[in-house]
Amino acid sequence: MFCYSTVWSLTREYTLEELAHLSGKDKTTVFRSMQKLTSIGVVIKNSRTIPRGGYYHTYNLSDIENIKKISMERINSTHEGFLQLLDQLVSDINARINPEI
Repeated sequence: MFCYSTVWSLTREYTLEELAHLSGKDKTTVFRSMQKLTSIGVVIKNSRTIPRGGYYHTYNLSDIENIKKISMERINSTHEGFLQLLDQLVSDINARINPEI
């Protein structure tokens, strides 16, 4: 798995090659991790044009307040899911203990 501590140390835009070198991981591993982190908003992906044609992507850490907001939303969502699961479990147990005849 990609070393997420590498992500937290991003101070500028990095290419996949640079991130792979920094983390000691394969480029494909870093790519999958960056896709995941980009999809949830923790990392920002930018496209850069090469003057002679083509392009490449760079990755940068999102704003810390945005990361905090995303994290809190996920924590709250997970917490709500656990509460619903617990309510359902209690309901199922009560139905087995006190079956309505």
